[in-house]
Amino acid sequence: MNAGPLRHLSAARLFLALLCLAPAVARAQSPGDPPPRTDPPTPEEAPRPGDVAEEPRAEDPLAAAAAAFAEARARFDAREYEAALTSFRRAYQLAPHDRVRFNIAVCLEELGRYRAAAVEYQAVAASAQLDDAIRARARAAHAAARAHLATLVLRAARPTQVAVDGEAGCATPCELSLDPGQHSLRYETSDGEARRRVRVVAGGRVEVALDTPSAPTAPTDDDTEPPAPGFEVDLGPLGGVGIVTAAAGIGGVIGFGLRAADLHAEYERLGCATVDCAEGELFRDATNVSIAVALAGALLIVVDLAFVDD
Repeated sequence: MNAGPLRHLSAARLFLALLCLAPAVARAQSPGDPPPRTDPPTPEEAPRPGDVAEEPRAEDPLAAAAAAFAEARARFDAREYEAALTSFRRAYQLAPHDRVRFNIAVCLEELGRYRAAAVEYQAVAASAQLDDAIRARARAAHAAARAHLATLVLRAARPTQVAVDGEAGCATPCELSLDPGQHSLRYETSDGEARRRVRVVAGGRVEVALDTPSAPTAPTDDDTEPPAPGFEVDLGPLGGVGIVTAAAGIGGVIGFGLRAADLHAEYERLGCATVDCAEGELFRDATNVSIAVALAGALLIVVDLAFVDD
């Protein structure tokens, strides 16, 4: 879904249509109405034993509409746009007003259903219930929603009725305005029913000749399997030198260190009388140098990873 300025301002466009409903819920008593009765009913008016009790009155549609609107507003503020849409439609069904219809369009737009939103905005723009300022906002929102639509052009050798996404589409040749994304087409050919899928993008135009075989659908981002989790290291030349240096140092530590350990063990048993102590010191020093070389190589790898931008 587009997360541009239209989305960020959608909550501001959500009108408080509850103000239109609430006055009707708490109706004041008009001057011509008789005063409310405070005396108990007479025996003739009271239900007698065996009489059927009075059925409860149906729910006040205006009160129900106000409750549905409040629920819709709460859902919208929680970004639960599908639930908000359902409640706004319920409120509009109970107490039709084009302010509520504007809110329905806003929910549809948040859900990425721009074509349906444009229809609602267009109706609000022509409403006699609203003032010029609100109608102007509806016209601007209608134009913005239309800008998100794609155009699908369908052609065939003979007139063909095409259903789009399981609903009535058009008879070829024709053009359709569709929401961005993938859509399914169903139509009849001389060989029977045929189906194909098309993908359209916002503001784009796609032409489809129904008489030609459909090309294999390329995998989309949604169809592609995510790469298997793993650990990737991208080293530059400095890191390569570091690996070689570290490997040489580790090899020296192993080779020189084992020899130095053997000489030291022999020295501990027999002393310098039978062991060349100078040789032992040489291998000891070579082992220490190898350790330093291995550490230098590791440092080069760290510098490459942390600071060198390939």
